[in-house]
Amino acid sequence: MKNGKIISIGEVLVDWTCLNKTLDLNEANEFIKLPGGAPANVAVGLAKQGYPVQFIGGFSQDIFGEWLKNHLNSLNVDVSHSQTIENAGTRCAYVLTDKNGNRVFKGFSKSLCADTMLEYDKIDLNNLKNASIIYFGSFIQACEKSRNVIKRILENTKNDNIKVYDPNLRPAVWSSVEEAVNVIKQTIKYVDVLKLSDDEVNLVSGIENNIESAAEKVFNEYSLKLLVITMGEKGSFYINKNGRGYVQPFKVPSVEMTGAGDGFVSGLIGGIYEYINTENQDIENIASEEISFILTKANAVGALATIKPGAMSALPTRKELEEFLAK
Repeated sequence: MKNGKIISIGEVLVDWTCLNKTLDLNEANEFIKLPGGAPANVAVGLAKQGYPVQFIGGFSQDIFGEWLKNHLNSLNVDVSHSQTIENAGTRCAYVLTDKNGNRVFKGFSKSLCADTMLEYDKIDLNNLKNASIIYFGSFIQACEKSRNVIKRILENTKNDNIKVYDPNLRPAVWSSVEEAVNVIKQTIKYVDVLKLSDDEVNLVSGIENNIESAAEKVFNEYSLKLLVITMGEKGSFYINKNGRGYVQPFKVPSVEMTGAGDGFVSGLIGGIYEYINTENQDIENIASEEISFILTKANAVGALATIKPGAMSALPTRKELEEFLAK
């Protein structure tokens, strides 16, 4: 396998996050701006763990776009292949937090936003082909223009690298959940590693209340190399051709759950990257013991991302992760 970089493609945005824990907008009076967007968060998580990572997304020319680009740069995320989008704004998300630290997205700005305005003809295809792993989500696929960009990228790099897909479904940006699920199903056909939440695997499979049956149906139907299901406090579940199993989560004193999912994904991708470059094997051949090791690490990154506020700032460094796992 090639020893190339990891490329994360998708949205970067501003999370306007309420400082007090309430789901009542009448009580949400003070907000702070934080960098966000799942692909950007995952890129930062990988960079903080020491992996070579590049983010490809659309940045607005407004003050927030400049701030976000500089922020990613400062965290060792390569943004040299991103695009500056004229006459488009930076997308904003409005985030409330319940008393347990669980975030609730109350809405996203929906006017013309830079994150969905990538131009395929301005993307360096050779740069994509030389990557070891390409990761993306479904957020920007809600827009037909960027949906087509993602499809063309997948079609034109089909056999060049490992594709990791975490739909990370946000119904608020789609016209309907049905449309989102249909697009997600069409996209899964192109990917090698699929990460779904327990709710998402129910939607994609049409099977409820049985994680293993739902996962088995999705894994077999789409000929995946690895399927990972996250289940919150119940940990994670995986299935591949060599086996299946559950991996227990870590219990930590959580402050905010914002970065947990993206932290998990950065740990998962980092583990896959190390495996393919150390073992020089395709991810399809990975043994159950190795998957369990990778998911234990991913669970640890996700847990550590909850002990401090903020999605990016809470993501652990490699040293912090190693010290935590050594306990």
